[in-house]
Amino acid sequence: MRSIILIAALLLSACATRIHDPQIVYVTKTVYVPIDDQLIVPHPIANGSLAECPEVAAERKKELIQCNLDKAGIKNISGTQKIEDEP
Repeated sequence: MRSIILIAALLLSACATRIHDPQIVYVTKTVYVPIDDQLIVPHPIANGSLAECPEVAAERKKELIQCNLDKAGIKNISGTQKIEDEP
């Protein structure tokens, strides 16, 4: 019984071995512009005692402004595609 099933499977599988003509397939490769390392450097967080509060606040504000500038720089290049010459 198993041999009959095996022979039937072999005969039926022979029908599926038709060779198709090869086709050219084009693949689109999207490469995005990398983020500059200077834009993703961590910024220090100023610390200090309560007596140094105005200086610490000024340092934190300076770093926060720099962080916002970094975010703006990242936003400008985010999602832009890198143009590459085809080989």
